[in-house]
Amino acid sequence: MMDEYLKLHKALSEAEVEYQKKFDVVKTFEDGLLMPNQNTNIIQTLETWEKLKAEEHSAFIKREAARKNYGEFLRRIGTKK
Repeated sequence: MMDEYLKLHKALSEAEVEYQKKFDVVKTFEDGLLMPNQNTNIIQTLETWEKLKAEEHSAFIKREAARKNYGEFLRRIGTKK
């Protein structure tokens, strides 16, 4: 049981870190769009933004699944978080 707990806790921690990194990349990219830039290629910028948002969304889904698995485990063993 302890091995399962540690595995789920590690998965959740890693998913949270991964999501935060992806979120930060998107935020930095979006903040950069507000800076004046005369060489902006709109199509390339949109494609890059869509790719970054998709990666962030994927990390979000992974994080939520890890949270769910961790929460279910805690409920299963009778611990409240």
